[in-house]
Amino acid sequence: MAQLKYPIGIQTFEKIRSEGYVYVDKTDLIYRLTHGSSIYHFLSRPQGKGTDGAAGCIARR
Repeated sequence: MAQLKYPIGIQTFEKIRSEGYVYVDKTDLIYRLTHGSSIYHFLSRPQGKGTDGAAGCIARR
């Protein structure tokens, strides 16, 4: 079984894709979250960490 490479500290999408790092596309999840029937959503993040990229995109919507 191959060991997965996590993009810790990698800042560019191009490098993540070209060098074989793990990438999880959350596009469909974000769409369902923003277009669902509920008007309330709780997006948690680990204490002391920066805002998750996905949460940042939703906040700017």
